[in-house]
Amino acid sequence: NNTLQASLVNKDSKLFQYLNQSVAPDGVFIHVAEGVKLAKPVEIVFVKSGDQAELVQTHNVVILEKSAEMTLLEKHVDEVSSQSFCNNQSELFIDEQASLKHYYLQQREMSAWHRDGIDRVQADDSQYHGWFGCCGSQWSRLEMNAYFNGENALSKVQGIQLSMHGQVNDIHLDTRHDQPNCHSEQHFRGLVSGKSKIVFDGNITVSQDAQKTVAHLSDNNLMLTRNAEVDAKPQLEIYADDVQCSHGTSIGELDEQQVFFLRSRGIAEEQAKRLLSIGFVAELIEKIELDEFRQQMSGLLERQLQASDTRETVGD
Repeated sequence: NNTLQASLVNKDSKLFQYLNQSVAPDGVFIHVAEGVKLAKPVEIVFVKSGDQAELVQTHNVVILEKSAEMTLLEKHVDEVSSQSFCNNQSELFIDEQASLKHYYLQQREMSAWHRDGIDRVQADDSQYHGWFGCCGSQWSRLEMNAYFNGENALSKVQGIQLSMHGQVNDIHLDTRHDQPNCHSEQHFRGLVSGKSKIVFDGNITVSQDAQKTVAHLSDNNLMLTRNAEVDAKPQLEIYADDVQCSHGTSIGELDEQQVFFLRSRGIAEEQAKRLLSIGFVAELIEKIELDEFRQQMSGLLERQLQASDTRETVGD
């Protein structure tokens, strides 16, 4: 497979990727043959069991041949609380006219450190729809590298970052448009409270030959407390002259007038703030097509907000 070979040879030199490659880790291999359309989602649950401190690494490969279709549900959880570092790497290869829907949830315990790297290569007329929930771990980092190796490919990626208990939640996106007539959408929203931090670093590169590219990147964050921190850096590098591209970020606080309006209707202050916070990310959650995953994300968001300390709210 030329697409597979090109991706492996041209992989960027990164510390965590080399660390993952330095051993022969376990992992998952999924191969969907040409024309096969899986009717039910494939669910993979990565569970850290045992309370011993250790380095855990997996390397996963997913290949969809021409015109294949699959829905992948990926979850990372802990059986018990333990001090561990998981360093995972995944390769997604989507061939001509193939379609992959990918739902990802990281909700590990606060004692864990977690990093996921996802390299994705798309061929002509392929489609990728990704939804990412980054909610757990003391320190977490999600790196996504996307390569368009064929024309008329479509990629839509969206998700939420929750950082509420002294966590550091870090997302890095690198999307490379090297072929014409491709379309990418990347939209993320973040909620941060307490002494927590969100990092968002997104980059889109459009090469000289990638005419007729459509690429949009947005990152919006809501700070719930004074001592929270958000570092956001969306970037565009455009070398073609016939494109439609945009990027932007916002960092804001709860609107005190909206809080006052809800309180005037008999809603307690903390509940009002939770409702407004849920509303901030609800637009993305409502777009989740998989019912089970949408309900899980809604419940997880409410539990996280109830457990977070928003008493020292910006604007008080």
